[in-house]
Amino acid sequence: MRPIKLTMSAFGPYAAETVIEMDKLGACGLYLITGDTGAGKTTIFDAITYALFGEASGMVRETGMFRSKYADPAAPTFVELVFCYHESLYTVRRNPEYMRPAKKGHGTVLQKAEAQLHYPNGRIVTKIREVNEAVKEILGIDCAQFTQIAMIAQGDFLKLLLASTDDRKKIFRQIFRTQNYEILQNKLKSETLTREKQYKAMKAGLELYVDEIQCREGSPEWEQLQLAKEGKLSSQELVPVIQRIIDDDQQQYQRKTEELEKTERQLRAVHLNLDRIRTQQKAAADLEGTQTELGKERMNQEQKKAALDQESAKAGQREQLSEQIANMKAHLPAYDELENVRQQLSLCRKRAEKKRTEKEERAAFIESLSAELEQQRKDLEFLKEIDVEQTKTQQAIEENRRMGQQLKGLEEIRKQYQITQTKWEEASAEYQKAAACAQQAQQEYAEKYQAFLDEQAGVLAQSLDPGQPCPVCGSTDHPQPASITQGAPSEEEVELARSKKEQAQDDMAQASAAAGEIKGRAEAQRSDLKRQAEVFIKDGPLESLSHWIDRKRAELKAQQKELKEKQACLEKQAEQKADLEQNIPQGQKKVEQEKDLLNQDEQELARSESQEKNLREQESGLAQKLEFSSKEEAKKYLKELEKTQSSLDKALRQAETQLQKSRERIADLEATARTLKEQLQGMQAADPDVEIEKKKAWEAEKTDLSQTLQTIRSRLDRNRDCLLQIENRAREMEAAEEEWSWMKALSDTAGGTISGKEKIMLETYVQMTYFDRIIDRANTRFMIMSGGQYELKRRLEAENRLSQSGLELDVIDHYNGSERSVKTLSGGESFKASLSLALGLSDEIQSSAGGVKLDTMFVDEGFGSLDEESLQQAIRALSDLTEGNRLVGIISHVAELKEKIDRQIIVKKDQFGGSSITIMA
Repeated sequence: MRPIKLTMSAFGPYAAETVIEMDKLGACGLYLITGDTGAGKTTIFDAITYALFGEASGMVRETGMFRSKYADPAAPTFVELVFCYHESLYTVRRNPEYMRPAKKGHGTVLQKAEAQLHYPNGRIVTKIREVNEAVKEILGIDCAQFTQIAMIAQGDFLKLLLASTDDRKKIFRQIFRTQNYEILQNKLKSETLTREKQYKAMKAGLELYVDEIQCREGSPEWEQLQLAKEGKLSSQELVPVIQRIIDDDQQQYQRKTEELEKTERQLRAVHLNLDRIRTQQKAAADLEGTQTELGKERMNQEQKKAALDQESAKAGQREQLSEQIANMKAHLPAYDELENVRQQLSLCRKRAEKKRTEKEERAAFIESLSAELEQQRKDLEFLKEIDVEQTKTQQAIEENRRMGQQLKGLEEIRKQYQITQTKWEEASAEYQKAAACAQQAQQEYAEKYQAFLDEQAGVLAQSLDPGQPCPVCGSTDHPQPASITQGAPSEEEVELARSKKEQAQDDMAQASAAAGEIKGRAEAQRSDLKRQAEVFIKDGPLESLSHWIDRKRAELKAQQKELKEKQACLEKQAEQKADLEQNIPQGQKKVEQEKDLLNQDEQELARSESQEKNLREQESGLAQKLEFSSKEEAKKYLKELEKTQSSLDKALRQAETQLQKSRERIADLEATARTLKEQLQGMQAADPDVEIEKKKAWEAEKTDLSQTLQTIRSRLDRNRDCLLQIENRAREMEAAEEEWSWMKALSDTAGGTISGKEKIMLETYVQMTYFDRIIDRANTRFMIMSGGQYELKRRLEAENRLSQSGLELDVIDHYNGSERSVKTLSGGESFKASLSLALGLSDEIQSSAGGVKLDTMFVDEGFGSLDEESLQQAIRALSDLTEGNRLVGIISHVAELKEKIDRQIIVKKDQFGGSSITIMA
């Protein structure tokens, strides 16, 4: 990549638009960027870096600082770079974000950052992110790599020269992006700690399960269990102990279970004896109760017989009720007929009433329609002249519009006349001014001419020579020649005054002609205005015409509004008239139709009244034949009869049922008494107290055995669960311990913490490879710069086994064969070493970036610490860099370099106007 042309506007110290034609510096060799301190030498590299990547070249400066403080507020801030890459020209232009004056109104607005990239084939990329990606794709490197390759700054790389392993590791991490190795180291360390915690957590969990193991007192495994709880047994030794404890408890559980089954058999036998005693006692009590209840039930049976005889005596009453019920049911259809007649009568009355209401409503409607029709006829009579009124109103509107147009034309003429009159007044003033100037010029000319004539004797006397005749009197003696008065005008002054007079008179004549022409036009316009104004104003002065026009315009506007309102009202009335002419015949027809319907209503009403009379007579005849007024009353009475009949029948049936139940109950009680007597005859007497004591003894023994079994069962369940968990945890612990062991070994290796070995981390080991290649490249130049005295070397052994090592740097002094730290070099030697190291680093970065080729490099400062010979050696080493069409720019204000390097970019600093650039090629 080679910069061809760099343009900066309002950028850093460069207030104006500054163009650097960098192709004038040639294709290879050294050139010097020199100038005042703070003038903006390094800003040139900043501008190139910003144009390419949108970032500053250093960590100190930010893109927001690029706006020049010297620039005019309206001046745009931008950088444009034309560069060549692989024989193709690219143009990239950027501007940072800054505040600029608003294009509309006052104040400032934010100018957003923008970017453009022009390809050789005419393609244009505009978005900032896309431009950034495109530049990286073209060059093959990013901003960080570019600044490390293209800019050699003494301050930054002196830090690299003198840095410790830890500091140099951080620098290389950023340059060669070895942070992934650091991430791997940290990840391994983290995973090792995690697995250690997991193993210890498993071990703690295992110990909890061991603490829960229980053993019966007197067990032969008691002592072994205590050793396990104290952590003195391994998991392999612990498992058999727990298994023997479980086996012992299983045997104990089996013996206690057999004893419990024997006790339960004895307890069941006692329960059977007690049940038999309770059954005998209950049978005796039941027999006594049954005999007592049998006596009561026999007395109750006599009462039930008497009640049945009483109900049987009501047979005649039941027959009478049956006859009445049959008679009522026979007459029920007659009530249905009466109800039907009444329903028809009700409907007939409703129809008659409805028709009567309809007749009255229709008569009222006909009356209302007739009244409305009459009113419509009156309204139509009132509106019969509406067409004539519309015509008159339309004519008045047209007249109003015509008068308005005439008034508008009159106003235009008046305005034109007023403009012309104003022009005439201005032309008249110009004429008066020109006339005054002409009069003054005439007066000045007359005075100068008269003064010139008065001084003619003095003028002639000036031309008299002694002994020569006077041109006036011819005398050759001139005793008292006339003298010229001081301040008298010359002939040239008189001629100038005459010219001014003639010019003033010409100006006056022109002004007079112009004023006359305008005055004539004004008089013609006034005459026309007066003629047209007489249509509206007979005797009024023209000066008041403007006020009259305004007043007349207001009158016409008010009249126009009134006419439009009247026209709208007449249009509504015309619509009303048309509606009336259509509605009146329809209304008349509607009245006739309603009258026909009224006649039909009267006929239907008469028929309904006749039908109602017939139905009333039929209802009266049926009602006289029946006992009740309605079927509901007849049914109600019939229901009461049926209820009474049902009550009598029910009472008879209940009496019969109660007597039958009593007989059956007596039979059941007698059978029960016989059964109980037979049961008591076959039983033997027993003592219940003895059986109760036996029951208590066996139940106590059962409880003790059950509790013992529960204890053993609980211990077995817990121990079995603990054994299962311990076996599982033991297997998991074994696997976790194995994984932790190899993970820790790997972490110690990557982290450089293996006991007894050098502290070299994995990332440092990788960086050592880069560092060795950098040192090899640096030594090719350092040997030249130091005249073959010095050579850089990476220290192979650490100072101690405690601190990190691998990136320490020493120097070999070939003059005395010693090897020592680079920190022992002098200032000038340190500069040459750091410059060599920086150039070696630049070469390595280009190589690791895929062979990226940069045809331009900048070296910033540091040459002031070199003596003449060292300076010459440094320049010779830098000249070697220019081989292969590479251009190297040295940023420095050292005077000796100005003498040794012909091609220069000179930056000058102006205290008030920013910096400027001159190229010497």
